[in-house]
Amino acid sequence: MPQDRLPSARRYCDDKCARQAWLVARARKLMTATKALDIAIRRLRKSRMPTVLAAAFTLADLRQDLLDRQEADRRAQIAAFLSKLPRAA
Repeated sequence: MPQDRLPSARRYCDDKCARQAWLVARARKLMTATKALDIAIRRLRKSRMPTVLAAAFTLADLRQDLLDRQEADRRAQIAAFLSKLPRAA
């Protein structure tokens, strides 16, 4: 019966909060580790504090290592794939 139902629970206080939560969820889903590091480095490099600047440069080095490792993995995958293909005469 209609009177036996519980009132609906609202997940967000209003439409603005719901949209903000949706935008954050979408950004998290689309975010990659490299893109997150780029954003963090860009924001940290604007600081004037030496420790924050040092952290930015360390993150930049970490990003470069990550990109180098991804490139090496990609090359290995391509080489493995090409080795399985029959040789053209």
